[in-house]
Parts: sequence; structure tokens; C-alpha cells
Amino acid sequence: GVAEEEIHAVAVHLAKDGKDGPVVHRLSGPGAASASRQVTLTPVESEVLMEGSLYLVVYAKDHPTGAARARLVVPSR
Repeated sequence: GVAEEEIHAVAVHLAKDGKDGPVVHRLSGPGAASASRQVTLTPVESEVLMEGSLYLVVYAKDHPTGAARARLVVPSR
């Protein structure tokens, strides 16, 4: 429900106590209508991902604390 021109950033956060913690990877910034990026996780980030504590957050003009938030998961094989 957010127009792409309103998106300011997309970032991966480390969760802390069920809330967004620090940004560990910035995937796009202002003015990016689309983005594709591959990042290499550190061993600690990989462990945190497996624990379910990495989140993707989309920031927008009218939602500076996050327009959308989703937990990142590794699909089971």
C-alpha cells in the first residue's frame, strides 16, 4: 500500500527483544524504484538468521519507523 516513490530505504535489522535492533545491511536508499542486492552474512548474522532474529524493514515518507516489517526465514529442505 506504499507507492514506490514514497519508499526511502529497505534494510535488514537484527531483532532485539522482539523489536528492531541495529541495521546490519542497507539494501536500498531513497529514489530506488527497485533494487536487487546480494549480501554475505557474517557467522554471527547467519546464526541470528537461523534463530529467526533478522528482519526486513521498509521505510517510507509517511512511515519513518517502518511501513512494513517481515522476519527473514530460511526455507526448510
